[in-house]
Amino acid sequence: MNIFVSHKHSDAETALLLKEKLDLAGGPNVTCFVSERIPYGSDWFETIRESLRGADMVVLVFTASDNTWDWPLYEVGLATDLTNLDSCRIVTLYPPGAELPDPIKHIQAVEATEQGIRDLFVRLFCTCDIVGTDTPLNAKLAEQDGFLDQAAREISARFLSVEPEDDDNWEHYFTYFLHVLVPGGDVPEHLVPPEARVLPKSTALRLFDLAPRPPDAESWTWEGLLEAYSRSEHDQSTAWATALGERFHYASKGSTLRDTRSTVVAPSTGEVYRPLVHRVQSQPNGGLLFELIFVKHYDLNAQSAKA
Repeated sequence: MNIFVSHKHSDAETALLLKEKLDLAGGPNVTCFVSERIPYGSDWFETIRESLRGADMVVLVFTASDNTWDWPLYEVGLATDLTNLDSCRIVTLYPPGAELPDPIKHIQAVEATEQGIRDLFVRLFCTCDIVGTDTPLNAKLAEQDGFLDQAAREISARFLSVEPEDDDNWEHYFTYFLHVLVPGGDVPEHLVPPEARVLPKSTALRLFDLAPRPPDAESWTWEGLLEAYSRSEHDQSTAWATALGERFHYASKGSTLRDTRSTVVAPSTGEVYRPLVHRVQSQPNGGLLFELIFVKHYDLNAQSAKA
């Protein structure tokens, strides 16, 4: 099977990582083309045309919505012209929640979460759904959980950028944050509702060593996040969550909040952060959207003692 990976020049590392994992998964049954591997002195454009002409599958690496996708979209259009669409599959890999451009909305798309990447590899190599062959390319791959998990984790990590909604109205955050949606807007005192949803674009999920989504759901719940944190290497107290419950309650009433003194330890780095309720917004369905920010905590007393 010949796979053509289409990408922007700035996404070369992502494309090469994808090629590496596809080559390892497919072995001798797969040839994966990435333009960075065109030999020096070759007719670059003609090499791409011939590779597209012989492609059984084109994977478009779509990392973010911006205005510089002319060449990858041209490659996809060229593949449509040069190949028989009954035999060539075109798949777009895109970040969770991203808006795909109109020219490629009709193409099969895979959300580049860990679960999405894993499912794509299993379908591609362990079934005949995509390749249309009589036998799978590598049926034994389904038994290699370690490889599948690592490949899905490494590839999906390159699609975690926060998407601007449009060119004129976008937000960028310089702190870690969680967006927590409380359905119904009812926040009991001292308790963030366990069923509250943590929106996937929340960058602070990285502090908890969590993917944007759990394997079996569209988003983390507050209860699920706390359970995952309590099982982490540091096994820290969740007293900070109780303190936030009080802040959520008073914020839902429109009251002024005191800063919480409780802290969160990032499991992988051991760094300490203070979670603060930054703002709350009412939603059309009656729910409340809370924005938490996580501020790096420095123990000034400890620093003085060291000095």
